[in-house]
Amino acid sequence: MEFDSGNTSAGTPVVKLYEQGNTVSGALAFFDNQTTQSRDYTTEELETWADGSPKMLTELYLLVDAADGAYTDKDRTETVDGGDIVRIIVRGSTWFQWKDALEAYKEAGHRLNTDMYVTWTFEGTEPSSNPKYGPKNIRGFTLTNKGGGADLHAAADKASAGIAEQVQERRLALRNEPASTPTRFESEEPF
Repeated sequence: MEFDSGNTSAGTPVVKLYEQGNTVSGALAFFDNQTTQSRDYTTEELETWADGSPKMLTELYLLVDAADGAYTDKDRTETVDGGDIVRIIVRGSTWFQWKDALEAYKEAGHRLNTDMYVTWTFEGTEPSSNPKYGPKNIRGFTLTNKGGGADLHAAADKASAGIAEQVQERRLALRNEPASTPTRFESEEPF
């Protein structure tokens, strides 16, 4: 599988799923295991929740194998296609869904590396526990080992080092401080 190697910068598009049944699947090219506080991308100010606590997030980078109803813009004109590299922003309730899927994956004896095949699906909505807020979107993760084929995972391995370097550069630029060395997938490095 080929991918656009120029699409691995800090400008890597964020994938969005808007409707029930929308999905994106692919090989994990990079997992930013450092949880950071979310920033407003226009002002670069740190974001907080309504109660003042920081909005924390982490990012997954996928080399896309298949997508249905996945977009990289609010107007739903930029579709996600096979071979694209996209980011999934994991925060809020999505964080707990990711954490649960990751724990099950590890319990099955798998390691977090580019052999991981990620499917992210918009499963629907449920009422918010707080009546001041609208319904909560439910997006689920399915993690399998080596789904999508050897070519997909080989391309994800190739993309991983470039993404890691650019994530490191973005951290330094945004915070103007040293950042920890990001995890690079080479062999089977457990987390």
